Amino acid sequence: CSNKIDDKATEYFAQALKVNNTLSYISLRRNKIGDQGAENLARMIPFNRNLMTLNLRYNDIGNRGASYLVKALMLNSSLIRLNLMYNQNTTSDADWNGMKYEKLEANDKKRKKLFLAILNSDKKNSWKCSTLAVTGLPRAGKSSTVRSLLNKSFNELWSPTEGMKISECEVSKSNCWKHCRENENKYSSRFAMRILIQDKQYCAYPVAIPSNDTESDSGLIGGSERHTSISTSVADKDLEMNSETAAESSKQTQEPASGEDDINEHRPTIIDKENDTQLTKLLGNFDEDEYMNVKRQVDGHHFRIMDRGGQSTSDSTRNISTHSTPAGMYLLIFDLRQFRDQDTEAMRSVSVLLKSIKSCAPAARILLVGTFMADINQEKELSLVNKAITQLLNADHNNSQIVHNTDEQLSFFPIDNKGSLGIPNVRKKIERIVHKDKSLRKQVSMKWIALLDLILSKKSDSVSYLSFLEVKDLAKAHVEINCSVELEEALKLFHNRGMISYVTSTEAVKGLVILDPQWLLDSISKIVRHDGFLYDFNRNEIDNIGLADDLRMLSEKALVSRDFLEYVWDKGEVDFLLDYLKITMFLSEWNVHKGDESWFLIPCLLRNTYEKKIDGLKCIFDFSKGFLSSEIFHRLTCLIVSYCSEYRSKYGDVAECLVDFNPELYRNFASIACVPGFQFQLLYDSDLNRIIAFIENKTFAARTLHVIQAMLLKAKSDTVIMGAGTGWEILLENDITSDLIGYVSDRR
Repeated sequence: CSNKIDDKATEYFAQALKVNNTLSYISLRRNKIGDQGAENLARMIPFNRNLMTLNLRYNDIGNRGASYLVKALMLNSSLIRLNLMYNQNTTSDADWNGMKYEKLEANDKKRKKLFLAILNSDKKNSWKCSTLAVTGLPRAGKSSTVRSLLNKSFNELWSPTEGMKISECEVSKSNCWKHCRENENKYSSRFAMRILIQDKQYCAYPVAIPSNDTESDSGLIGGSERHTSISTSVADKDLEMNSETAAESSKQTQEPASGEDDINEHRPTIIDKENDTQLTKLLGNFDEDEYMNVKRQVDGHHFRIMDRGGQSTSDSTRNISTHSTPAGMYLLIFDLRQFRDQDTEAMRSVSVLLKSIKSCAPAARILLVGTFMADINQEKELSLVNKAITQLLNADHNNSQIVHNTDEQLSFFPIDNKGSLGIPNVRKKIERIVHKDKSLRKQVSMKWIALLDLILSKKSDSVSYLSFLEVKDLAKAHVEINCSVELEEALKLFHNRGMISYVTSTEAVKGLVILDPQWLLDSISKIVRHDGFLYDFNRNEIDNIGLADDLRMLSEKALVSRDFLEYVWDKGEVDFLLDYLKITMFLSEWNVHKGDESWFLIPCLLRNTYEKKIDGLKCIFDFSKGFLSSEIFHRLTCLIVSYCSEYRSKYGDVAECLVDFNPELYRNFASIACVPGFQFQLLYDSDLNRIIAFIENKTFAARTLHVIQAMLLKAKSDTVIMGAGTGWEILLENDITSDLIGYVSDRR
């Protein structure tokens, strides 16, 4: 606007707009466009199928120019706003004005009708949505990196993230990252709009071109291909039609578009009528502003950015395993200064996190991102860091998931969040990876996305999960998904894209659909923590309600009472969360002491380390070729405690007379007696990446081996806990020579 554009300039505008398929809004207000300029612009209107708004206010257009524009409007199906106010046409023909508003309204109704038709269909399109998980070392700047990616200012006082924080982000074709609130997302409406914009069947739905031909079909444009073949002379001739012909054209354009009836014929009943208020509001009305946003970002991408907090490396590995997706992308954040200073603990922690990601997310791409770049003063120091990272990566032969910084010839991406240094390079690399990800091109049904909105609509302060049967009823009633196999495929897709948590590894968890993964991880993080770190509870409040002794037991013995859990969690959520933590082996029931109150063991909260010598033959479970974390050892401890507790419950007082059921538990060691002579003694050797079982009574050697092997296989079957890539070898100690022999070769 206000560019002194005259009639001559509009010729070039018109020629360009005839073939333009991206612009949806054009403002030429406050220029010098007269009747001839209006006529020039009118000649492009029948050809353009994307323009929605044409603003010509404050020009010099008279009645003649206005009539040309309105006549051309009769040949267009996309324009819904044509602003001619404050021109010279103050005495414009009322009939033309009426026709203009009638046609604009008809176009608007047609688009909304098509939108609802698509929303109710099973049309397919690619769903450009994926996860971007941010994990890393404590205090390395994980949350600050997320803020930088989202164009938020650096905050010196930002508190460390507890659990997980999910952010929604739209990345447009112009490399603009826009943070959006979760409640702004109507996935169904945006998905339907993308189909409306991208599918030629809808973006160029047919309009009637009045002509002097006797055959009524000769003027129909069936799509963009036929549209481009219309000659300018035909359009010129059409613009000379009289008002009666134009009015007839307006009536023809209101007839159903070809293909619309095909959609309606077999559509499921998501929305039965255009004004079905409840579901229309749920799945999304046709909003013009949102439609414009979708048009601008039609080739963009939607990210669910998961900022996985952690006060320790163990916390970070727990967050990875609790809610991981097999694909997506990971940013592993580390402090460049620690690698510059050859901090061996930091290097070991990065190695552990890398193995954890590879184990739990074998198809994910991983970017190593080093923070505090401004504190790395010389290129020599950067080279030193790169050498350390390269050596760390070379120690693991499988580095196919690692994304290298080819632009700077580094194995990592150096950034500084305070000055936003290096952030554009990280964004660019992420966008390149997404663009090449073939899995994101998979065609997804409209009714699947409608189901997602229906599922998420059930989320509230009192509802955090649904049973599989509840979801099945929703799918059957509203989107006509009657097949359980199809429903499971849809839920797996939603899980992989970070929308819900749907774990299928065990039958017990398989029946649950977690509506808010952030709620789940936040709830777990209040109780399940690592390396002895407790959640920052309000000690005064706990004293006042009489739970001080319970907190002491949690801190000193890693034992939590049900009363304390009912204080930490909402009372209505305790049973579900307890079941979930038992199933995922984060805790086990503690039946060592009799009493009315229920207690539970959380092994990851054990603080002390066992350092004494242990007697007995060794049975070694060697994870040196795979991945072993303290988490796996703690899960194994839970399983053994449960195994022995069940034995005690089964045999009651008889068992209690036979053996002392008071386990000896440490961060790295567990000694638990089951029956006389049958005692589990397990040591976690983090340096050599192995678990050692010490067997004092040879009579129970085979039984001990088989029980531990079965428990590890049970944990492995849950890919969320150990990852599909986790494996181990079994080595048995010869009681005569003390040599270690492979279990398979000695099995006979």
